Amino acid sequence: MPYTGKEDDDNMTSNKSYTMNDLYSMIPASNQEIDQALMKLHVVEVGKLKALRMLSKDILNKTTRDVLDTIISNDWSLDSISESRLISSIEDVDETFIKHILSTHGKSIGNGLWNLNEDEVAKSTADMLLRYRTDNTKVSPLFVQIFFSEFDVSLMDVVMVG
Repeated sequence: MPYTGKEDDDNMTSNKSYTMNDLYSMIPASNQEIDQALMKLHVVEVGKLKALRMLSKDILNKTTRDVLDTIISNDWSLDSISESRLISSIEDVDETFIKHILSTHGKSIGNGLWNLNEDEVAKSTADMLLRYRTDNTKVSPLFVQIFFSEFDVSLMDVVMVG
């Protein structure tokens, strides 16, 4: 069952939940391979027990939206996002979720900075916009406006180049 928020923490007990160390000792794979597989499945450590839980689609979408809205509203470059500044700029979102979004959308370039992959950001943006059209999920009007203005510019570049 996907993790839907802090209310799920009460339902976790140490005998029903796995930790990273449990997986490292049980699975015949390198720690890096395990980490990569868990990232693709959107599994993170949550709660006091550091139990592994798969994030719900709602949490992933909300956190991604909050991260991208913050980047856009602060006019930050995707080439150099400060993890600590981003975390301090977003209220009411667990920093573990923010770090997960950074790691699934880009790569660490050291000193607490991240370089976000434009293709991953575009995929998430398109997913949010299409989801907005089908289920009325809240998407910031600024986010939509900037996306479509960038889309128009990109489309014109493609048309002009051929």
